[in-house]
Amino acid sequence: MKSYTVYFSEPVCYKFIDTKSNREIEQWDDMFVFYSLTPAKKLIKANLDKYKSSCIIKYERMGIEKKSW
Repeated sequence: MKSYTVYFSEPVCYKFIDTKSNREIEQWDDMFVFYSLTPAKKLIKANLDKYKSSCIIKYERMGIEKKSW
């Protein structure tokens, strides 16, 4: 399993559908954690001018391996 952490220089808006209430939610923050690459790439492309860095963490059975790009 992998997690994708995306960092921005200032708060950006991420809109998603909440599974419990089935409503669209707006979240403003300068750091987001995703468990799928697709929403992370969409958020980076939409806010490329504010993008700072990202980190991919791969969880393995016996431990955690951290890679940063």
